[in-house]
Amino acid sequence: MQIDINSRKQLNKPENYSAFYSLLNRLPTSDRDALKESIVSQYTEGRTTSLRDMTLKEYSAAVAAMQKLVPPTYQEQLRKILRQKRSAVLHQMQLLGIDTADWDKVNTFCLDSRIAGKEFRELDCEALDRKELLKQLQQEEKENKRNRRDAYEGLRAQFMLEVKNKLLPVVDDVKAFRDWVEKEAAAFRAVMREYGQLRKDEQASFTIVDGDMKLEVRSNKVKSFDERADLAAERLVDYLKRYAMGRELGTDDPMYQLGMTMIERNRQGDLDYKSVSKLYELEDRFDSEYTEIMDLFRESNVVYKTAVNYYFHKRDENGVWHRIEPSFCRL
Repeated sequence: MQIDINSRKQLNKPENYSAFYSLLNRLPTSDRDALKESIVSQYTEGRTTSLRDMTLKEYSAAVAAMQKLVPPTYQEQLRKILRQKRSAVLHQMQLLGIDTADWDKVNTFCLDSRIAGKEFRELDCEALDRKELLKQLQQEEKENKRNRRDAYEGLRAQFMLEVKNKLLPVVDDVKAFRDWVEKEAAAFRAVMREYGQLRKDEQASFTIVDGDMKLEVRSNKVKSFDERADLAAERLVDYLKRYAMGRELGTDDPMYQLGMTMIERNRQGDLDYKSVSKLYELEDRFDSEYTEIMDLFRESNVVYKTAVNYYFHKRDENGVWHRIEPSFCRL
């Protein structure tokens, strides 16, 4: 009885067995019938040795396994080599910045007489394997990289030249303005002293307001420590460690951690004057030894310079003062 293709699909059978026999004929064997029955039995788990009794699933698994065992034909090998060479050339094109997903761009590049003079699909293995083609592609890549580098370095040099040309005059102007403000403020301070606008002759800080402009001159003594502070810090560390040993929380005790934090040094290895000054407020929490250490810190206090700063303000239409910052980073 003849069974049509649709009936075979409904019975879960292969449409035909040509693929099986084609692969079977390419397998090395001295007994083809025995090999066929062995393969059918293996992929039906011993249920049958008849090819026509195989289900579509069993048949497909057997064919897939046979394809892996069959040595490739010359044409198959050639197609594989061609795919590999095309892939290598496309990779070189990608390095050049060519969009290899756009075949129009790929073909335009290949049509260049310096490259191949024909479209990419027309390139055979010999053309793809030409040393001149690969050499040209590599040369194009080198030139592309060199051009990008030269363009980047040119833009960088131009940018930094413009920064320099604009920055240095601004720096000179700000420095000149600072020198002018210092000189004129000192002269005006003398006028204020004569006019009686200073509470003390040695007063260095003052404020001037005129219309919507205000100038504040602030003189501050910059304090630090001499070598005695290092000795005081060592004594304090030893004192705090002994203090922590007698506490239930040990080094987790808040007072211990606070004290150790206050004597941490900055990047220059110096103690922070404001932080150490806060330790004085804790004297009533500790004993007389702690007070002695604080006294040593106080004795080491030195004023190593006086800093004079100038602050400028402008009043808006609502009467609110806003600071004007000459500092570039604070604008």
